[in-house]
Parts: sequence; C-alpha cells; structure tokens
Amino acid sequence: MRVFAQRQYQLRHRVPSSPSRSSPPAAIPNEPRDLLLRLQRKVGNRALQRLLHPYSEASYRKPADIRDKANTTATTGRQFLANELAQFVGRPGSHTGLARNSLPTAMRQKSDPAKKGDEPRPESTRADREKMKNALCVNEPTDSAHARCQFTPEQSNVVRIIRDHAIRRCNRAISAVNMPGNEDQVKKLARDYFNLNVKMSEKTKKAFARNIQAVAGKLSQSPIECGNCQDAHCNGGAIAHVDEARTFLVLCPLFFNRNMTRLTLTPRMLIHEAGHLANLDQNTSLREEFYCFQAATKDEKCPVVDAIHNVDAWSHFIEELSFTI
Repeated sequence: MRVFAQRQYQLRHRVPSSPSRSSPPAAIPNEPRDLLLRLQRKVGNRALQRLLHPYSEASYRKPADIRDKANTTATTGRQFLANELAQFVGRPGSHTGLARNSLPTAMRQKSDPAKKGDEPRPESTRADREKMKNALCVNEPTDSAHARCQFTPEQSNVVRIIRDHAIRRCNRAISAVNMPGNEDQVKKLARDYFNLNVKMSEKTKKAFARNIQAVAGKLSQSPIECGNCQDAHCNGGAIAHVDEARTFLVLCPLFFNRNMTRLTLTPRMLIHEAGHLANLDQNTSLREEFYCFQAATKDEKCPVVDAIHNVDAWSHFIEELSFTI
C-alpha cells in the first residue's frame, strides 16, 4: 500500500502497506515527540538509539496542550468518546494507565493563565521517555513471524469502545446523506474533500451511502490485531495498517501511546483503514497514497489527486458528515 506525500502532486517512496501516521497538525513543532519522529525517519532506528542515549538523561517538558478547534458538534461527539472511556476507567478493578493518561488530552479545555491554581506542567520522568521510545520501536528488529501480540484487557476495552464509536460515526454519516434538508452540507463536504460539485440526486445519495456502509461493515466484521515493534510497519512509524490481503486491521504501539497519538483522532484512523479493507481506493490509477493534511490550506481541506478514490478523503468526509446532524 502507500505512505504519505508531502505535497499535492509530489510522490514519495513506496512501502508495502498503508499505515496511518501522525499528521503534522497533531504535533507542535520542536516538541520532543515531533523531534523523535523526525530523527527516526531521517537517520533510522539504530542511529536514533545512539542519539537518544544521552538525550534520555536530560529533562524536558511534556507536550503542550493541543487545542481542539473542531466545531461545537464535533467537540460534543469527541467528548462522548472520552466520557465512555472515563466510565470504563472508573470501573472497579480497572487501572489502565493508557485510558487515564489519555482522557485529559481529549477533555482538556483552553486554560486561563490567570486562573487560580494554574501550575506549570511537571517535567517528564524517565519512565515517560522510555514509553515514548518503546512506542517508536527504536532499535527493534523486524520479524514477521513474531510481529503479533496480545492486547491487554484494558487495551481490548479501549479498542472496542473506539471501534463502536467509529461505526456510529459511519451510521450517522449515512443518516446525514439521506436527511432531507441536509443536502447543502453534503455538497459542501464533497467539494471540500473530493473536489467535486455534486448534484444530490437519488443516485448520488445511494453511492455515498453504499460506500459508507461498506466501511461500517468492515469495521464491524474485520478482526483487529495487535502489532508489536517486530511488525515492519509498526517499526517504521505506523500507528495502524492493514495486512497485504486487506482482511484485517493491525494496531501498533503508537496507537495506544497518548503522548504521541491523540485519542480524538483514533476513530477516524479506524475509518481510514477500514476504507482500505472496503477497497474504496481500488479504482484509482495512482500507485502512491496521498493524505489530506499534506498541502492542505484553509480553503482546500484535501487537495489530493483523485480524491474520490482516496481513503483519507473518505475518512474526513465520513467524520465531518456525521457531525452535521
């Protein structure tokens, strides 16, 4: 499958899978996590390990708060996901650090520096830095025979909640397509993400609904497996990917690391990968995959080639469409 491209028509190197990766808007420049990702991609895992050895002794601040600039409806949907995870964390016997650490990221509001009680962020611990390096699979060998792992019970519950949430977004998007009076919203999003001026005929509505239903079906029926650092794609910085035969979805260590991957992005990541399973990109003539955030501007949300056959464009279209009703 394919990897990111930096500009609209600029092709990059090929890889045999289509991993979801962290997008630049999700990371603030010059943060430790951003620097680690850049170093890993430029110098490789072994060189990064050597660079990190002295660096790991130095202290640095945790990533700054990333503001969620989505509209009010989108915020409500994401808050709902965070609340579900909060309920899971609150159950007796559940002590997952993953969910506990992720909830403040999903639910944090804009802080007021003058507000009483506001304090500087605590500096990261060595354990935090080790988790970050482990999530990046630094200096790990690849071995397809040992590339799978078992989700912990806590991870399994998080995967279930996020998958259910992604399916609900698909179902809401289908309802949004068919809702009378919502035609202008559908046409606007089709322009934003597919670069198409569509007429909302019954044929168009059925085509949109059919593709979204195919994604929802794959999310419901396809296995989701645990990938470790010996998985070649996880080792290469992927958050999630699908197998070569497009029969199941793999979640990498980065998927569960809330210092590196925002919780609010994970439902769309599953929708993106399910788009590959549903073969929404099968009719494109391109041999490289483009992602919407590359070369995107305020006016052009997804300036990619052949966007109607691009699974990242579909994932954004489905997510934003679900927030219109």
